[in-house]
Amino acid sequence: DGSVKELSTPGIALGVLEEIQLGQSEVEFHAGDLLVCYTDGVTEAFDDDNEQFGVARLVEVVQRHRNDPAATIIEAINAAMYAFTNGVIYDDVTLLVIKRLELSPLSDEPNTE
Repeated sequence: DGSVKELSTPGIALGVLEEIQLGQSEVEFHAGDLLVCYTDGVTEAFDDDNEQFGVARLVEVVQRHRNDPAATIIEAINAAMYAFTNGVIYDDVTLLVIKRLELSPLSDEPNTE
């Protein structure tokens, strides 16, 4: 329906410390839902005025492209981020987009309409 729910659990980034406690949570993932995972290199990308790309811009790009395939959403995020930073990125950037497709009513095949 276009609503956004931020998922977060307490903990520290993987690989930073040897012994850590990670939290977990569950969320229902319905047909048409998207999961967008990203590193801070996306939201903390800076423009020439030292302003961050930020979560709000990321959400806006995802909202605009939410009906597109997952690969297209990644391309749109990358394009927006690179345009914002004039192509200068100082941190690692990792994106993962998972989109749950609807199944056709009488088959196990994704609905391609």
